[in-house]
Amino acid sequence: MKGLQKFYQEVSNDPALIHRLEAITDKKAFIKLVTQLGAKKGYTFTAAEVEASIQENTASGQGDYFCLPVGCWSNPKVAV
Repeated sequence: MKGLQKFYQEVSNDPALIHRLEAITDKKAFIKLVTQLGAKKGYTFTAAEVEASIQENTASGQGDYFCLPVGCWSNPKVAV
């Protein structure tokens, strides 16, 4: 999980990277993008580690949001 923590540090210091992540509201797409961006920048972590980090950082009952140490994102409501 060390690579993931270092990636979060880089994200928190890069407004363009934060903006790119903010554009993603679907949790699965978000996890995929975080994993891809991390690998592109030389960090080693898995989608499962990103998912675990989201679970750790998102309060129970958070509703349509999911969180990481660098911020929270909203899942759009799906029309039924």
